[in-house]
Amino acid sequence: MSNLSKKLASYYEKRGNKIIFCEKYSLNELAIELWEKLGYKGIDSSSLSRVIKGERLFTAEQLEIFCQVLNINNSNSEELKSALEIDMLTRYGMNPTLGDHHDDSVSLLLESNAAHAKVLRERGLVEYIPGWIESTISLLETAVFSNTDSISTTNKNIQSLANAYFEKAYSYGCIYPGKESYEVVYPIIKRLSTLAIDYKDSHILMKANVLLSFNYYVLGKDGNSLDKKDLFQHGSDSISLALKNNSDSDEISLMAWRCLALNSIYLKDQLTFKFASQKIWAIIARNNEDPNISFIIWALATIARGQSYFNDKNVEQTLDHIKKFNSLIPWSDPLRECALLRNELEILDNLRSKDSTYKISLAKKGLNMSKDLNYIRYIHYFNKYLNL
Repeated sequence: MSNLSKKLASYYEKRGNKIIFCEKYSLNELAIELWEKLGYKGIDSSSLSRVIKGERLFTAEQLEIFCQVLNINNSNSEELKSALEIDMLTRYGMNPTLGDHHDDSVSLLLESNAAHAKVLRERGLVEYIPGWIESTISLLETAVFSNTDSISTTNKNIQSLANAYFEKAYSYGCIYPGKESYEVVYPIIKRLSTLAIDYKDSHILMKANVLLSFNYYVLGKDGNSLDKKDLFQHGSDSISLALKNNSDSDEISLMAWRCLALNSIYLKDQLTFKFASQKIWAIIARNNEDPNISFIIWALATIARGQSYFNDKNVEQTLDHIKKFNSLIPWSDPLRECALLRNELEILDNLRSKDSTYKISLAKKGLNMSKDLNYIRYIHYFNKYLNL
């Protein structure tokens, strides 16, 4: 059994061949109630049965609605959420105690929490980042800038704050559609820009512009507006400006060049795309033996997608590189898998593949995976692809 299923056992009892939750709902009745409150999606009696048996896990949203429907108090709700997080971390090969330490240093504690959010992102568990990181951001803002001067405004502490903001914003951009993401991300971009100016930190400014460029791309790609080209152009312009300053992080530089490549694809700007691709390949060459830079996969997928748009015969070679690096990364990342499925579908369409059966199977696989972890942006994409 999972940690969550053990905790959930306190909220139901078996009566003959029936399961009754909190003296009120049968399993079928509760499943219907959850299904309705989740927007008529995401759960049924079979999946609820598997959750309480420990055969699958709730998403964070499903657990939240479960607690609301059964009027579970805040203390017990937090206990269930903690159990779910432990199960999710364990499921994807992470140490559930990461970030727990007895060090009295506020600075070290908050730095560790920001690092924890990065690990969650790399494992595809992005839906847990906003809740995890929110308290960290609040504590960092208070600790770094309070008049009590509990910790000094050193560069390290400012970097921890910037990292925490970046992880929260990037997670929203990955899993939520453009407008929904933008409402959360844009205030963070402004805060990071202010920090960058106040502390003359080009590294933080690069992060702000990565978020801005990526958000313009998501707005353009996910929206139905007539100004898509303008959005992609804004995305290209914002990251081009930032790239004039070199980042001391290959990972952030890789993200930045990928943003430029992404926006240039949909601007049909082959020259800029090729230039960005060359920069990406150079970074990959420097980190060829380090699969821990998981963003290499995302960058390569962007190159392959662009090559398929621009009829570049090297697309197959790039896809081989993706398979190579994917096999080297020592952890599972369902978000990366969803992204690769979406990318493959777009490439197949660009190459005018007629194998509709295979493409539908990819879309269904992506949809099921997206629903399992509530990747709303990808759920929308795969639903649209399948005409659902």
